[in-house]
Amino acid sequence: MIEKLKVKKNQAKAIEILRQNHTDDQIMADHADGWKKTFLQPLNKLNALDLARALLIGYEVEETPEEKLLDMYKYRSASRTDREHSVVRETIFSVLEITGKKVPGINE
Repeated sequence: MIEKLKVKKNQAKAIEILRQNHTDDQIMADHADGWKKTFLQPLNKLNALDLARALLIGYEVEETPEEKLLDMYKYRSASRTDREHSVVRETIFSVLEITGKKVPGINE
């Protein structure tokens, strides 16, 4: 069985916008020329086969690294008190501070 394609949030949003007024056939035909509008340009990073797969089989929105960190941080925080979970939370927080990154729910 072919799996759903993982796409970025901005690619998923572009697909949703296009599907409001276009058929999948129209989207594929227009994809060959490349997308000029800013909000559709993320689709230019998908080749024709991947876009067809997303349209026909479906897609999943890929989490950003920040979202993955927040999930891990929350998992390690949820009623977890042992030392391992505490160390993981502290490490995530420290790495974000060192790199100057801000992730809402962790250090912002």
